[in-house]
Amino acid sequence: TAYSAMVLVYGPRSAAERLAENVRRRHESVRGVTAAGQAYSASDPELLNWVRATVSFGMVEAHRAFAGGLTEGDRERFYAEGARISDLFGASGAPTSIKDSDAFMKAMSASLCPNEAILEVLGVLRRAPILPAPFRPIQGLLVRGAIGLVPEDLRRRLALDRGPGLTRGAATALRALGGLVGDATPAAQSCLRLGLPADHLRRKATKTVLRA
Repeated sequence: TAYSAMVLVYGPRSAAERLAENVRRRHESVRGVTAAGQAYSASDPELLNWVRATVSFGMVEAHRAFAGGLTEGDRERFYAEGARISDLFGASGAPTSIKDSDAFMKAMSASLCPNEAILEVLGVLRRAPILPAPFRPIQGLLVRGAIGLVPEDLRRRLALDRGPGLTRGAATALRALGGLVGDATPAAQSCLRLGLPADHLRRKATKTVLRA
């Protein structure tokens, strides 16, 4: 999911449109009934808006926590420019500003409740062979970092605070991890495609942090 989001942001439009079409086709076959008896469909516009809102929130807050360099103007531009991506998936009601995002998240969070499926997914993310073998131990740290981005009251309500929190040392390690990313990421490839150094965006963010 994260890789797809990066392709949508940094890849050429043709690649973004192909990816979005593939996701839409997959969504059409995902439907069912929750344990509470409520029917759902992955193509439901309300659910698409929720997914887009949470992805945007996660990316912005992760960048602020572990990469830095985001001003309020940067955040506003992120949400505004994200509308073009949201439209590709049919999430035309996704937030397009910080204010919209805060209001949307607050309204939706009131209907969230603990669910074993959440803990099951987190367990899969900790154990699945997502990263190359030498980096697998880091996956648990990444999951803890992601949980730490969830507002504290919501973490408690969803029972996400059962495990150890993110220590200062672990947070420092996550911030350093970004500097180890190579030229294979969509962000780096987009820089190369535009004739810029592969680490152009990373160096720009670092300079912004230093100026702040």
